[in-house]
Amino acid sequence: MRLFHAGEAVSATVLRRTRMFRSEISRRGAERQSRGAFGRAGAPRTPQNDRKAKCFFVPKDAIVANNYDLSFNKYREVEYVAEEFPPTEELLGEIEALSKDFAAGLKELKGML
Repeated sequence: MRLFHAGEAVSATVLRRTRMFRSEISRRGAERQSRGAFGRAGAPRTPQNDRKAKCFFVPKDAIVANNYDLSFNKYREVEYVAEEFPPTEELLGEIEALSKDFAAGLKELKGML
């Protein structure tokens, strides 16, 4: 890294990087403030402490209560969605219809040979 002395011209790249660095610091500071109590109990539900998200904060009390177990699945909330499937008889009927179509196609191919 090059040091600049008083009166020396500073390149536009250096100025641009300095501005980017400053904006990054202010953005991270704003994120940290918006986090509230850093994901501790009683903090508003944000992306940082939403247990359904890909990553989140866990309060120390919860970790201590789980005997310092840091397994991700221990703290994650999983939302199960019940799926409805058609009755078995209907599925079997569709399979039979498809197999009949398949057999007819094979018979037609054998006839071409």
